[in-house]
Amino acid sequence: MRNNVEVLSPAGNKKAFIAALNAGADAIYMGVGKYNARAMAENFTIEEYCECIKEAHKREVKVYLTLNTLVKNNEIREALNLVAILYSKGLDAVILQDLGLAMKIHELFPKLNIHASTQMSVYSLEQVNFLKSLGFSRVVLARELSVQEIENICKATGVEVEVFVHGALCVSFSGQCNMSRLIGEKSANRGTCAQTCRMRYSLYKDGEKRPIIQDKYILSKKDIWGLDYVERLVKAGVKSLKIEGRNKGPEYVAQATKVYKDRINGSVDDKEKADLLQVFNRSGKSEGYLNGVRFKDSISLDTPKNVGVILGKVLDVNKKYIKVKLENDIDLHDGIEINSNLGAASTIVTCIRNNKFDIVNKKVQSGNVVWLGDINSKCNVGDVVYKTSDSKLNEELNIIYATKIIRQKDYDLYVEIKKNEKVYVVARNENTKTELLSEIVPEDSIKKSVTEEDVVNAFSKTEESSVRFKNYNIKVDSNLFLPISKLNELRRKLIEKTENSFDINLDVTKEQELIDNLTFGKEEDKRNSKYNSLYIYSYDKNKNYIKEYEAKYNKKLDRLYIVANDFAIYSKDIIEKYKNIELFFVIPNVTLNKLQKYIETNLEALVKEGVKGILVGNLQYMNLVNELKKQYGLIIGADYSLNITNILTIDTLKKLGFDFFTLSFELNEQDIEQIADKYNVELVENLATAMTSRYCLIGSFAEQRKKDVCSRPCTRDNYYLVDGHNKKYDIVCDNFDCVMRLIRNKYRYSEDIKSKSNIRNCWLS
Repeated sequence: MRNNVEVLSPAGNKKAFIAALNAGADAIYMGVGKYNARAMAENFTIEEYCECIKEAHKREVKVYLTLNTLVKNNEIREALNLVAILYSKGLDAVILQDLGLAMKIHELFPKLNIHASTQMSVYSLEQVNFLKSLGFSRVVLARELSVQEIENICKATGVEVEVFVHGALCVSFSGQCNMSRLIGEKSANRGTCAQTCRMRYSLYKDGEKRPIIQDKYILSKKDIWGLDYVERLVKAGVKSLKIEGRNKGPEYVAQATKVYKDRINGSVDDKEKADLLQVFNRSGKSEGYLNGVRFKDSISLDTPKNVGVILGKVLDVNKKYIKVKLENDIDLHDGIEINSNLGAASTIVTCIRNNKFDIVNKKVQSGNVVWLGDINSKCNVGDVVYKTSDSKLNEELNIIYATKIIRQKDYDLYVEIKKNEKVYVVARNENTKTELLSEIVPEDSIKKSVTEEDVVNAFSKTEESSVRFKNYNIKVDSNLFLPISKLNELRRKLIEKTENSFDINLDVTKEQELIDNLTFGKEEDKRNSKYNSLYIYSYDKNKNYIKEYEAKYNKKLDRLYIVANDFAIYSKDIIEKYKNIELFFVIPNVTLNKLQKYIETNLEALVKEGVKGILVGNLQYMNLVNELKKQYGLIIGADYSLNITNILTIDTLKKLGFDFFTLSFELNEQDIEQIADKYNVELVENLATAMTSRYCLIGSFAEQRKKDVCSRPCTRDNYYLVDGHNKKYDIVCDNFDCVMRLIRNKYRYSEDIKSKSNIRNCWLS
């Protein structure tokens, strides 16, 4: 089944790197401290990273740098210099979210592969092919796609496709979650996500005091378990099967890597699967979106954390002990968690007693009744008990996989030992060849002659190296003597030369000079127009937005932004009512099948009828948009969902045809000022999209939806979320393709920075 597909494993620290390497990863993705989406992982120093590249390459394993966050102007040089250093040491690829940074890296290092991160929210063939045209060699698809959708993309593009098959799943499209940033200073797009989706929420319908569901983890997605889809993904043409987990331990990395490697090469037994569930899972297996959109069965409703496997239910409580009939084995020092209506309580098993309350303190198999202690939290009969960690399994995985590098690369060995000639040896495999003509000349034999067996024995002692000799081709003339010490010396020198061939030192002096002299923006790009704009999330045909806006703000409204799905329903009313201002058609950040067809079929007709501009939220339609701009002189704006945080990205988008740029929420006012002094930028006030998801809360809990049929309650009533701090999040649904957006109030900008920018006010309806 292999078909050249790679298993791509995560590494958040050196032990996890060793675990991934030893467990059989074909490639490892990892980050340095800054500019990667797991900034809270331990990560690597530059020196450690360079050493890891060499160790991986010795075993013909690739290393990809995760540079997959948005960068600010003052961070660009540091990010580029990081790439320069690692490129000089043989880095295989860099995974990127920031479009401007990606284009500059591609310009400076054209031989370095650039991969489009899942943070770029790539969910369509058009996006994949557009990124390919910009120079990306691989695209990591959004985790929201089904296998069929992945197959359709793979069949129609020549670019490499990478797919997440295991691990944590964000409820929002990656790169389209502003929730953590809008609530506080921590940002998913900057690598410091506060995991707001793993918090408790309550779902309400407008006009009703009682919640539909209260104080549950209704945004916490279960992890992906894609083991059953590996064969189909490989047949579809997926190049890389990716395991999530740079914040997870080496035990998880080792077990997940081993299981998926075994699945590609053959089959996986039940114990391997059980151990994988044990090392980390959120409330059991989930297909993610691989089998289509899932609803509340895809949510870890009662806990957002690892639960491992079910141990049983509490049958009785005796002081600091709980009585459990085991559904899985238990041992001393295993971790357990007890879930009750009082919350979740975690502890380590420090004492095991049998059903008679006699101390056992050793492994007890499933099916038996035991008393477990010490339990220092309140619990009740009927509470569910989970085994969250298996101490012996973790110890075993650490000893085998994470202690030291034991993985070796196979080589064929050729040896020539001829009379009066220097000994010649060659190590060779499908990718590498190392030759060594030694200074050693064999002597005539007096008593003992060197044999092929002597050579094999000497060259088989390779345990401490990355090299392993598998097939031997040895030619030895008769009656020659060669000391075993000389054969050992030959082995050491051949291995050393082979390993040193992977020590790469490219000269990047020229590129570093270009980085040091990099300038940002041009004076002629400075903004030259001011306007007032209004964005409507959900159009109401009974309103006159011009009158309402001008009455509220006491100023003229110049532009009105209406989203595509509202045009689909109310286009005649919109065109007629707002023909005297700049009317903009909004292409949202995510447009799936039905809305995509509507846009492609109707956009030109709407332009002819009066639409003056297009606000673009994703790059899927750039060819269409630029063609319309050329024909009709449209104004093209970049929405904040394109994640603009630096001038490199603005320069890139300007070349792609954009006229103005809505800045990301990641920027502070000082950052904004640097850009606003040179470009025509727009800032968003009032409301913002905090999250965009293919998972629908309303369908899951108001509709109780299980199949594809939905009565579309989102079209009849309004719904909202409330968090633990009593903050409200309105829910707006694109009911064309069931895309859900959470909308919330955002911080306001100072009057000083507003005077230097164009301000977009946003209303719900």
